Amino acid sequence: MKATIDGFGYEKSTPAHMKQGVKGNRTPKGAVAGGNGTFIMAGDPPKVMVDCTNENGEQFSVDMYGVIKMNSDRRVTEKYVNGLLDGAVGSEFEMGKDPRTGILGLIAEKLE
Repeated sequence: MKATIDGFGYEKSTPAHMKQGVKGNRTPKGAVAGGNGTFIMAGDPPKVMVDCTNENGEQFSVDMYGVIKMNSDRRVTEKYVNGLLDGAVGSEFEMGKDPRTGILGLIAEKLE
């Protein structure tokens, strides 16, 4: 089944922050204990959302951040993502079981 890339977006990561007032002797998920009921919460990683449409007209989004990070030696920044995916908008790719592999095939030449 073929699909087409309609657009893409880069969502920045959220920074680490402090969470106070945790009660019940519990540790929030993804937190490191500070002291006196205070925890340091990890931020969310960035997202590279690629919007696609398949042959049936169904729209879906794919997060490509992990794939780009694993296949590139550079830091994944907004400028880098714009350079990678600008030429891929409007391109068709073979979806197969996982659409990430088809999208990776389109941008493989530009990855460093």
